[in-house]
Amino acid sequence: MPKKFKIITKEVGREKPIETLFTGDVDENYLIKFFGLREPDVEWFKIQRI
Repeated sequence: MPKKFKIITKEVGREKPIETLFTGDVDENYLIKFFGLREPDVEWFKIQRI
């Protein structure tokens, strides 16, 4: 059964965080790689399962 996630990221140079919804049969490590959340232009991120 697919899981639903809310990914909130704050990128360098952006005033406000970006909120993205994702549905799939994946885990948090997949989301980190898929969205490039460990890249240097990402100040911080938060992943919530909803």
